[in-house]
Amino acid sequence: MKKNNVFLFSLLFSLFYLQAGAQVVFMKTLGTSTTSLEEARKIIRTPDGNYLVVGYIADDANSLNRDALVFKVSSNGVILWEKKYGGANWEEFYDVVYQGGYYYCVGYTRTWVKGTNGSPNNLNADVFLVKLGLDGTIAWAKNMGRPSNGTSATDGNDIGLSLTGAAQGGVVIGLRINSGNNTNQNTGMLWVDANGRTKWAYQFDTPNNSVANELTYGIWQDANRNFITGGYYNDFITSSSLMYKVNDAGTLLWSRKNKANLGAAGVFDSQYFGFYSNKTGKIYSTDFFNQTTSSIREAQVMTNKSSDGTVPPNGTIPKARRFYYGSPNNANDNYRGIVMPTGDGQDEFILTFYSLNAANGTTRYATVVSMTTDLVVQWSRQIGFANLNNQINSIVTCEGNSKDLVAVGTVTNTSGNKDILLVRFPSSPATSASCALTDNSGNDTLGITSAAYALSRINLNTTNCSPCWADNKTISGVTVTTTSLSETSTCTTPPPMLPAEYNYIDPLACPDAGCAENLKISINQQPQELYFEITDLTGDYVYERLYATDKQSIENVKQKLASGYTFAEMGLKKGTYVWEVEAIYEGLKGMERKTGEITMQ
Repeated sequence: MKKNNVFLFSLLFSLFYLQAGAQVVFMKTLGTSTTSLEEARKIIRTPDGNYLVVGYIADDANSLNRDALVFKVSSNGVILWEKKYGGANWEEFYDVVYQGGYYYCVGYTRTWVKGTNGSPNNLNADVFLVKLGLDGTIAWAKNMGRPSNGTSATDGNDIGLSLTGAAQGGVVIGLRINSGNNTNQNTGMLWVDANGRTKWAYQFDTPNNSVANELTYGIWQDANRNFITGGYYNDFITSSSLMYKVNDAGTLLWSRKNKANLGAAGVFDSQYFGFYSNKTGKIYSTDFFNQTTSSIREAQVMTNKSSDGTVPPNGTIPKARRFYYGSPNNANDNYRGIVMPTGDGQDEFILTFYSLNAANGTTRYATVVSMTTDLVVQWSRQIGFANLNNQINSIVTCEGNSKDLVAVGTVTNTSGNKDILLVRFPSSPATSASCALTDNSGNDTLGITSAAYALSRINLNTTNCSPCWADNKTISGVTVTTTSLSETSTCTTPPPMLPAEYNYIDPLACPDAGCAENLKISINQQPQELYFEITDLTGDYVYERLYATDKQSIENVKQKLASGYTFAEMGLKKGTYVWEVEAIYEGLKGMERKTGEITMQ
C-alpha cells in the first residue's frame, strides 16, 4: 500500500470487506495422524482473549488408551499449546469452565475407579475432575463414582458431563450415574469446592423404579444462581423430556416432564442442552423430538419458565419449534440439536444440529441456526467439509462480540477415524464460501404438554463408607504430556485480489510506435466502485487519481480510461511510472485489481 494512499485505500478495502468479508475466516481439521481419534467437546474464551478447547485424543480407532485433551488456540486459529492428561486407561473431557483463576475440566476416567474393574480391564468408569492453572499445569485431580465390583461396562459407569461455576467457589457438576446396569441410568449433581472437597452430592431417581433411565446432560444457572439441568425420562414404555432445578444446597426445587406433539404425540422427547435468559426469565433447551418412531429424530428447541419449569401460556411466544430436512418424518434425516447463547444470550442464541445416522465419510454438514428469544429464525447455514461427517459440539463468540463465532466439533472420514473440526465464521446471514453452504432446513411450531414430575434425592456423600461415592480425596499419578495437533486441511477466506476469477479490466494494446508511453484501459463489466491512479515508481507522488461510486461518475471514469492517456502530453519526464486500477462489481464477491508500469524514454 502506497504511503500517500492510506486513507483512500483503507476506505476502499473497508467497502470490499463489507461485501465479501462475510465468509468463513478459517476452517481446519486438527489431528495427529490419518488413523487416530480426536474429538473436541467444548470451547470457552480465556481471560487473555484466546480460547481453550477440551475433548480427547487416542492413538488409533481401536486404542484402549485415550487421554483427555486440552489445547489453547488464538482467534486466528493458531494452536498456542496442547496437552493430554491421563493414566494407563481411558480418560476423556466433556466440559470446561473458567472459575477463580483456574480451569476446571470434567469427564471420566477408567484408570482411577472406586472398584475392581478399572485399569487394565477397561470396564468401570468414575467422574474425572481436574483443576488446571492457566498454562495447563495440574493443581489437583480427583475421581468420584459408585463403588462397584461388577463386570459390566455399564455397572458403575459414572461420567461427569457438564460444569458450571459455583457462587461459593469451585464447580457444580452434572452427572450420569449407572446404578447397576444399562436399564437404570440416573442423573445427578454435586458441588466440589476450590480445594477438591465434596460439599454435597446427590443422585435423582424415580422412586421405586429400578428399570428406568433419567438422564440429563447440560447444566446452567438462573438469575438466583440456582442450577438447572435437562434431559429425558424413559421407562421403555413412555418417555418425555425431563428438567429439574436445585438450589445452592442441592435441594430439589422443582422437576417437570414435558411432552412435545405435532398431530400424534411424539414417542420420544429430549432436552439435553440449554441456557437461561435473564431478559425473558425463561429456559431455552434443545435436543431432539420423535413424532412417530424412535428411529426418526428431528431437532427441536423448547422454552420453559424458570420459576416452575412449566411452558409459557399460549400467545406469548412459541412453546417449541422443530427442524427437519426435506420432508418431515424422514428416516434419512435423523438429527439432534445443541443450543448455546451468543453475546449475552439475551437477544439471540445459536442452535447447531448434526446427523445421528450419517455413514462415515458421507457429506453431512453441521447446521447452524440463529434464533431470537421468541424462537424466530434469523438465518441458517451448513458448515463443514465435503466427503466428511461434520459435527459441531460447542460455539462461542469471537473476541467478545457477536460478529464472529468460533466453533469446535468432530469430522469423521470413510474409515471411521475422527479429527477435530475448528472453524470461525460470521454471525450473519451473508456467509457464502465453498466451506459454508446455504441450508434448506424446514421448521414447524410444536405443541407442548407439561406436568410435575417426582424425583427422589439420594445422598452420594454419605459418612462411614469406604470407599464413598463422593469424598474429599484427590488422586495422584495423573500424567501431563505435550502432544502435537497438526492441520490436515484448511478452508480460509479468499484473498481480496481475485485476478483468476475476474478478468474484466483490460489494458488495451495500441499499434503505433509510441504505445509503450500510452495507456488505455477498457472495463468490460459494470462496476459499483471504481478506482484508478498513476504515481511515480515509489508511489510518493500521484499524477492522476480517480474514484467513483455512483453510476454517472463510474461511467465518466470508464470513458476517460478508455480514451487513454498519452504520457508525453501529461508533461511527464523520462522515468518509470506505475498505474493501478481496482473494481468491485455488483453481485460478485471480491475485488479485481490490475497494475502495471509505463517507462518514458
